[in-house]
Amino acid sequence: SGGKVFGSPIGGTLVEMPWAIEGSGSTYIWSYFDDEYKEGLSREETEELVLRGIAHAMARDGSSGGLIRLVTVDKDGAAKRTVQGKDVPLILGDMPEPGTNAATVVW
Repeated sequence: SGGKVFGSPIGGTLVEMPWAIEGSGSTYIWSYFDDEYKEGLSREETEELVLRGIAHAMARDGSSGGLIRLVTVDKDGAAKRTVQGKDVPLILGDMPEPGTNAATVVW
């Protein structure tokens, strides 16, 4: 019947869910997934949703690292993708987009 996702809250129970988020930055992106997740997303749409969600967490949580490792598991196995810091989507929220000047950090 297709893939399934299980969340494991702090209590340790496995709960079947449409999506699950864990980790230090997870509280920053629950509402993002509540708003953006839709049933029937394609693999590519789902991977982009996850990428942007992790980028949101990284923008707000100092413990969420400088690169993203995505692993997509399907009937053919696991496909791995690493997104380096310079390629992580920039999430600014209410902040103005930075201009280019001598203090600009180049990845």
